[in-house]
Amino acid sequence: MGEGRVNLWVRAAESLWCGNKFAWVRLWVVARTGGVLPDMAENTEGKRKFALWIRESSLEQVRKWYKADDCSSQSEFIEKAIHFYIGYISSENGSDYLPKIITSTVKGIVNDSDNRISRILFKLAVEQAITMNVVAATCNIGREQLEKLRGTCVAQVKRSNGVYSFEDAFDFQKR
Repeated sequence: MGEGRVNLWVRAAESLWCGNKFAWVRLWVVARTGGVLPDMAENTEGKRKFALWIRESSLEQVRKWYKADDCSSQSEFIEKAIHFYIGYISSENGSDYLPKIITSTVKGIVNDSDNRISRILFKLAVEQAITMNVVAATCNIGREQLEKLRGTCVAQVKRSNGVYSFEDAFDFQKR
């Protein structure tokens, strides 16, 4: 067997413990590197074989997905899954383990929404400035009346949680 190759022995077994089908999996490395795979150059810890009881359905998932994850073997896939899960449960911030595509997509959505809201607020501010200039040009209101009106408007907007319509202003002015 070539250097860095992984033998994976699988034997289906019936578990008397709970009556479910499990697969008995033996994982070990046959390599002339003393158990160290070439891609483990930074990690001098060798791999060793051991028995692993796993449900047949889980093993089928491993067989189905290990190549899609660019793993050279099912053992590598299982080891990556173990490291991922350990990192996930020991992490304060689970977002470290969300797929990068999800986090980048969410960031993109938030940025787009932020830009859209900013443009809408700018347009609204321009329209509000036009309205204020028209009202200021047509009404003869003194500074004292303006300050009193500002205080009244702040109170009304607070009372309505920011939902204040033209009809509300019309009703207030007609009182």
